[in-house]
Amino acid sequence: MKIISASLLLTGIFLSANQVYTQDQRIADSLSYIYYSQPAENDSLLMELLYNLSYYHPAPDSALKFSEKLIDLAEENANLRYVYRGLLQKGSALRLKGEFDEAAKTLFECASVANKMNYNRGVGCAYTALGDIYFSAEDHANSLKYYKNAIAIFGEEHDSALMANVLFNAGSEYLNIDKPDSALYYFDISEKIYNSLKNPTGMAYCIGNKGLAWSRTGRYRLAEKNLLHAISMLKDLGDMYPVASYQKGLSVIYKQTGNYTKAIDIAKKSHDLALRYGLTQQVRDACEILSELYSLTGDYKNAFEYHIAYISYRDSIINAEKILQLANMRADFEVAQKQAVVNILKRKKLIQTIVIIGLVIIVLLTGALIFILMINNRRRLQINRQLEEHKEELEAQRDRLAELNSTKDRFFSIISHDLRGPVSSLHGFSIILREYIETGRISELHDLTDDLTQSVSKVSSLLDNLLDWALSQQGRFPYSPEKLNLLSLIEETIMSSAPMALAKNINIGSDVDNNITIWADKNSVMTVFRNLLNNAVKFSHKDSNIDVLAKKEDITALVQIKDYGVGIEKEKLKDIFKLKGDKSTWGTAKEKGVGLGLSLAWDFVMMNKGTIDVQSKEGEGTTFYIQIPLVKK
Repeated sequence: MKIISASLLLTGIFLSANQVYTQDQRIADSLSYIYYSQPAENDSLLMELLYNLSYYHPAPDSALKFSEKLIDLAEENANLRYVYRGLLQKGSALRLKGEFDEAAKTLFECASVANKMNYNRGVGCAYTALGDIYFSAEDHANSLKYYKNAIAIFGEEHDSALMANVLFNAGSEYLNIDKPDSALYYFDISEKIYNSLKNPTGMAYCIGNKGLAWSRTGRYRLAEKNLLHAISMLKDLGDMYPVASYQKGLSVIYKQTGNYTKAIDIAKKSHDLALRYGLTQQVRDACEILSELYSLTGDYKNAFEYHIAYISYRDSIINAEKILQLANMRADFEVAQKQAVVNILKRKKLIQTIVIIGLVIIVLLTGALIFILMINNRRRLQINRQLEEHKEELEAQRDRLAELNSTKDRFFSIISHDLRGPVSSLHGFSIILREYIETGRISELHDLTDDLTQSVSKVSSLLDNLLDWALSQQGRFPYSPEKLNLLSLIEETIMSSAPMALAKNINIGSDVDNNITIWADKNSVMTVFRNLLNNAVKFSHKDSNIDVLAKKEDITALVQIKDYGVGIEKEKLKDIFKLKGDKSTWGTAKEKGVGLGLSLAWDFVMMNKGTIDVQSKEGEGTTFYIQIPLVKK
């Protein structure tokens, strides 16, 4: 069973599960000479010759021609075995030509013939080839469907080799649709089978692809361990094709973890290895990741040079495919010339015809070359325009990084300033408490409790917000939506804000139906309600009220948090939910904030697919409106 590998961007190495199409020009030339010069003794030998021609010929058009001849001859002889084999090769050739619909029809017919023969293994090979077609067409649902059908058949037939390969294919497809957990499940089973078959190459591919899957889940250490293990095994086996790809996978991991120096080093190794072994696609991929890494480190000169190299290799691969097509056409022409030489004494007129055909082909090839040169020239102009666009993108990214760095510096400056006050107060309280206890002034401790409670609540709230903001900025805040009773959430929030409200003698009233059920993540929604209610307490006057109202509106629940405090200045309302500018404001009891709570509220409401708005008037108070989706019936 031959393993055919192809590089896929962070989705692993694809292993062909059935040997339906193998390119070998040397063998194809020898078989073509036999076919045209030495008539077969009987139809059985001719069918075997046609099958091998369709199997080994590197040109899809020629492979298709020989497979169709095989099918016709096999049907004339009522030989289902060769009809099946011809349909399998025809489907593969059509897939390589990009004619996916016709390829699928052919392979369905192939599976039908295998069923008539009670040849379950043949049905499994046909289903695998169908999975390959849908894989190429990026129809992931159908690809997985037929791979799983093939897995079931090979399991019944106890064909471990084919089972391992198709399991690997299914895992690679799950990686394509960004389901790394499912991919890991299939790679694990495939690896165990390869291990039982003592197939180190298959095991290395599974281990490497598991590393790529772990990388998708953020388990970077485990991903790195698997990729390094696979690279070591493959180097020992002398299989350098996937080594360069897995090295690129390592580079991406180091890039994601911010270790740009290590990422650049391993990407260079991938580039040099691919260059040494003539692996053009891997050189192209390494140039692409190096361009991105140098751009991130601010080395725009190297970033630009590797981007130019990436475009050059990408275009050379396209040109190489065109040259291969021309070479295949020339090979067919030379075969025709050999046929003419064999029969030159018997058919002189045929020689004249062949010469004429040759001249026509030369004219067509010349025209095709001129057309290709015109296309390349046009592409060169497009590349120049693209380079200008990439230059502008790099400059925009540089400006954006500068802006983000400035925001970060301001954020930490505000946090340090805002923490200093309450922490210093707590330190002062501790000194006073110790003094009162030592001097026996126990009765005076009661007067300190309100201030102490307020300082502790502020530090706790600020630290909670800081943690939530950090997690959300890294994309790591857990989002687990579930059915939640809105009344219970609001009552819990009011209880958590009660100490702050009690210190200012503020009454928090609520009017919420008990039958409102929302679909949201509890932690993030509680953070939204807590921040908005704490803000209402902060900016309300002593002995005032705060109203929390909620009702159903079509498919959402509308929650209003209303205070009658100092209100918000009109010019600050525009960017009230953004962590920018100077939004720090003193509360009615000299509380001070950083604007982080409202930024978190905006992010978490958006995460829960809701909306948030605010209305305020100076001196009259502020009302926040939050809409959260209801549970669908």
